[in-house]
Amino acid sequence: MKFVRFDEIAIADITVSDRLRQVDADWVEAMAELMGKTGLQAPVQLIQNFPGCPTAYRLNTGAHRLEVAKKLGWTAIHARIVELETDQPEVEARQEEISENVGRRELSALDRAAHLAEWKAIHRQLHPEWQRGGDRKSKEFRDSREDQSEMFSLRSEIAAKTGFSPRTFEAAVRLYEGLSPEAREMIGGTPLAHNQAELVRLSKLSSERQKAILELLLAPDSGTSEPKARKVHDALHVLDDWVDPQTPDQKGYNKLVRAWHLAPRKAQRQFIEYLRAHKQLGRPSDG
Repeated sequence: MKFVRFDEIAIADITVSDRLRQVDADWVEAMAELMGKTGLQAPVQLIQNFPGCPTAYRLNTGAHRLEVAKKLGWTAIHARIVELETDQPEVEARQEEISENVGRRELSALDRAAHLAEWKAIHRQLHPEWQRGGDRKSKEFRDSREDQSEMFSLRSEIAAKTGFSPRTFEAAVRLYEGLSPEAREMIGGTPLAHNQAELVRLSKLSSERQKAILELLLAPDSGTSEPKARKVHDALHVLDDWVDPQTPDQKGYNKLVRAWHLAPRKAQRQFIEYLRAHKQLGRPSDG
């Protein structure tokens, strides 16, 4: 987006399109009391000359502030006016909306991860030059150069647009991509969606394990309103018939089982090869 100017814009000249975050009526009520006393503290962002828009401006960020202004009877609102810089208006506008949303505390950890994963996908769509292809050089050299170039571009935009460090950004994307679509749907709207640490643990498991664990975490036990497990490692206890560590051998076994299920699949395969190489897999040795 290219900054143009700050201006007072008639609310009647602003079109509101479909949003990632729906307007929360309760939040509008709460904001109305504050804005009625202190006025608008941060301008809304409007895109001028948006293709296909029936009015002069299309809202980009600040839907709640705009709704509060309408509720208070304002006829105009202070706005930051921007223009598009690409030939993909919807994609560019969505990326800007995501950039504002991810910094808000009311987003759950799952929602923030989903926003950042979409932001990364949009970045690649807006910058097709990072996509691999062509016959310019050897594949090995080309892949290495393009990976580094894209990462540099991403790092710069991440810091400027989202306020997150590249490490935090990539961790959130890995979390989201590690969760199966079914798991994301099951988690959405539950307290678990706000628990970053638990979501990370869950994302490292297979989709089958994720579903089984979520059924334990989210469904109440028969005859009680309490779930069968409260945390991911508690669910692993139940699924794997975890034995109370009465002896050092049982305690060690429990740690191995837990580590196995929390390890990525590549690490599991590497461990199997390690056991084979050391002749520990198969028939137990006599000695």
